Amino acid sequence: MQKRGQITLFVILGMIVIGAVALGFYLRQQTASKEVAEEAAGLSTLPPDLAELREEIDGCAKLVSDEALYLVGQQGGYSLAPDDAIVSGDYSIALGVASGARTLASEDTLKSEIASYVESFLPECVNYASYQDLEIFDQPAETSVNLNDEKTDLKIEYKVTAQKDGNTYNLFEPYEVELPLRVKKVYESSSKIADEIASSPKDFDVTKVLSYGMDVDVNNLGNGFMVILVKDKKHDMEKNYEFQFGVAL
Repeated sequence: MQKRGQITLFVILGMIVIGAVALGFYLRQQTASKEVAEEAAGLSTLPPDLAELREEIDGCAKLVSDEALYLVGQQGGYSLAPDDAIVSGDYSIALGVASGARTLASEDTLKSEIASYVESFLPECVNYASYQDLEIFDQPAETSVNLNDEKTDLKIEYKVTAQKDGNTYNLFEPYEVELPLRVKKVYESSSKIADEIASSPKDFDVTKVLSYGMDVDVNNLGNGFMVILVKDKKHDMEKNYEFQFGVAL
């Protein structure tokens, strides 16, 4: 009889725990829904020119982020390449291997260079001069970059304040950009290739690195210099991501 009573007590306690967890999830969901609704309501009450400004900043955030990823990939992980970079066409391609040593930009450097480009050129992208009825002030943008296996995410904190008719409006919400570019995978393959070349500069076999699932082109420039181009071949040509780096043997 005592054992049956203990089992009943455990069942009751279990139901209480389950109920508490369910209530927690419900309250969290309600809070999130309320925040989304408040944000939507805030945006909907903006004057038309403020709403247009917000949309332009959002569009510029996407455009500049895409430019940053492409440029940094073409220049070996840098938006401003080092002085010893190989100049080829419109790009300065940083060395990934020099004199038998790996010099490829680190993943942290890659992300920092992407963020730096976005922060520099986002304000220039927005045509503030067209909003003549607004007095606009902005603060320096802050960008975080997250490299995932199948996409690249950027979160841009760009605070803009606009004054109109004695009222002040704050556009402080972050701008989130998601691009279907596999920057992480392309960079990791490039990193492996740089290690291969650095360990055996005279015996580099391009057929070996093709197994990484990327297209690889080797442009021999002569005098011990070459450029390695690594291209994602999963997507169609319009969405392929490329990373290239120089080699000085």
